[in-house]
Amino acid sequence: MITKQNNIEKRLLNVEELAEYMGTTPKTIYSLKCKGEIPTNCIVKRGKSLRFDILEVDKWICDLKEAQA
Repeated sequence: MITKQNNIEKRLLNVEELAEYMGTTPKTIYSLKCKGEIPTNCIVKRGKSLRFDILEVDKWICDLKEAQA
């Protein structure tokens, strides 16, 4: 799923947007990242800016669900 903002498809989410998307807090997202629990292919870093590729995040969530089944 690619989110829409002002009729523009948005593929990269910041920490706050990812937290909202996943139903958690930005603090939890930072914690998961620091622990290495978010796969590196989900993370796009440019300088100090941290973004998350929504397509890769969706794949990661599906993989987590399959592992629990």
